Amino acid sequence: MEEKRWSDYAFFPRGVAIIGASPHDIAILAQMSTKIKEKLFLVNPNYREIRGQTCYPNILAIKEPIDYAILVIPALIVPQVLEECLQKGVKVAQIYSSGFSETGMGERMALEKGAQLSRCLAYLL
Repeated sequence: MEEKRWSDYAFFPRGVAIIGASPHDIAILAQMSTKIKEKLFLVNPNYREIRGQTCYPNILAIKEPIDYAILVIPALIVPQVLEECLQKGVKVAQIYSSGFSETGMGERMALEKGAQLSRCLAYLL
C-alpha cells in the first residue's frame, strides 16, 4: 500500500479540529455548514458547545482520528498545543497566530520550539 503524503491528510482528512474555536468567528461558523461538518471538531476549554456542536477542552479529548488541526490561538501556547497534536496523531497543522517574533523573548522561544516540532509535523503558516 502506498504511503500517504501530507497533502493527502490536508485535502482528505479523516477529521479536522479547530483549536481556539469561538462562537463569534464567522469562518468557523461557515466551516460548520460545509460538507466537512461531520468530520469537524471544535476545541476550546471555555465552551461546552458552539451552535449546538460539542466543544472539547483539548484535542486529546476527541475520540475520533484527527489528521488536520487549525490553530487559532495565542503564540505562547502554540508549542504546547502542537505537542498535543503530535500525541493525537495529527499530520497537518495550520496556524493563525501573532506574537511570535514581533514582541519578546517568550515568543522567540515559542518560535524555536515550533521549529523543532515542524520536523515531526507538516504545518501551514
